[in-house]
Amino acid sequence: MHQWPPILAKVQPHQRVQDSLMLLIGSLIIATALEKWNLHRRIALKVLLTIGPTPRWSVPDTI
Repeated sequence: MHQWPPILAKVQPHQRVQDSLMLLIGSLIIATALEKWNLHRRIALKVLLTIGPTPRWSVPDTI
């Protein structure tokens, strides 16, 4: 039985789950930090100031 990609054949399933879990936990920590210091609002404001509030530029490739 062939497994693809070959590099994953040497990695045990629990190691892949552990990597995915660490990625999830790291993402949650970053999201919590962004919300705690209102960085998500600052990023959104910077995006709006850069591209403007027009729907044509805020939603890419809707047409």
